[in-house]
Amino acid sequence: MRSSAVLLKCREAYLFVTRAKDLFVFPGYTALPGGKCETGESFEDALVREIQEELSLQIDPKQLISIGYAKTPDFIPYQFETRYFLYELENCHIPAIIHDEFSKIEWLTLDEVLDQYSSGDRLMVAPMLSLLNKDHHHEGFQHHYQTPEGEVPSVSILSELYQVMPESQTLPPATRTNAFIIGKTLIDPSPVDEEFEKFSRTISQHLIEKVVISHHHFDHHQNAVRICESLQVPLWISADSKRRIEQKIPNYFRSVELIVLEEGAVIGEWKGEKVIAFLTPGHDEGQFSFYPQSKRWMIVGDLFQGVGTVVIGTNEGDMQKYFSTLQQVIDMNPGCVIPSHGIPLGGVSIIQRTLEHRKRREAEVLKLSHLNEAEIRDYIYPKLDPRLYPLALENIRSHMIKLRAEGKIS
Repeated sequence: MRSSAVLLKCREAYLFVTRAKDLFVFPGYTALPGGKCETGESFEDALVREIQEELSLQIDPKQLISIGYAKTPDFIPYQFETRYFLYELENCHIPAIIHDEFSKIEWLTLDEVLDQYSSGDRLMVAPMLSLLNKDHHHEGFQHHYQTPEGEVPSVSILSELYQVMPESQTLPPATRTNAFIIGKTLIDPSPVDEEFEKFSRTISQHLIEKVVISHHHFDHHQNAVRICESLQVPLWISADSKRRIEQKIPNYFRSVELIVLEEGAVIGEWKGEKVIAFLTPGHDEGQFSFYPQSKRWMIVGDLFQGVGTVVIGTNEGDMQKYFSTLQQVIDMNPGCVIPSHGIPLGGVSIIQRTLEHRKRREAEVLKLSHLNEAEIRDYIYPKLDPRLYPLALENIRSHMIKLRAEGKIS
């Protein structure tokens, strides 16, 4: 797919937009005006149309100055080529917000917007950062992310919070599980064996003093013990997760120093703020999430999926607790939520949609509760990959258990 974006300049300031937090794509991100090219449109024609639709501004395509392009990283399933342009305006007025994609429109200098990113107040994709850090926008700009040779993909959409994305033994359609580096803390390292060396090389750029595991599922801790042994650092894990792992794999932790992860524990620092562990059961009884004191972000593990759907297993999850945990996060209202599969998303709209989706699914299960589980599965998931049948049945059973506990079915 093709898209265009423009740096609208007036004297020393540029026009930036903040995307609405209820969008499905890059909610809450700082961006530039522009959008997708329609069939047959040139990059310039698409930009003229988008600026008219979004800002009610008429621009002359002959005055657009091409300043470069960016391509989506190869590991992202949806591929975009974006062309960037510069356009100078004489009038520095702030257009009225006439497009529901934006929550804010403002004129800022490059230093101002970069300072706000550095302070942790803005979400920005890598091409935006590269573009804004250029000294001369009339020179050609290119951003085609390529994973460094011998490493795994890594990005920093939020300042000083690094997202490392090795391939993992996770559930399809996801293929990777995010590990996070915050200061000297590494969360959820889980590279498959084939990527262990690449992952180790990637994180070697950081001084790691502890490894923290959010919960016991294998795609969140595979090779974590090896990493602790190689770095000679302790492993922080909840008592519940430790017990479940050892039941499946005796002597799994070997000689690694273990520290019990408890509610309210401080696991590290981010920009001078304490990063706090917050128990978030439902998907898994021992799952923890993590947030700084300002609540400008929250790493929420598998509370929602940027790729795929969350499974609430009957042996380790609890649908009642899952509903309650989602509501707790909504009430805490962190500035952005960061999943284990996917990218950071501004606001809690995705958590609200997840809770609403679960409520709708539960209403379907209640309506169909006179059928057996397989019949309910086939009705609710008519096109489901048969490989995922057991997981779909687990979700249905968890809803049924919750409905029975609430006295809604016998």
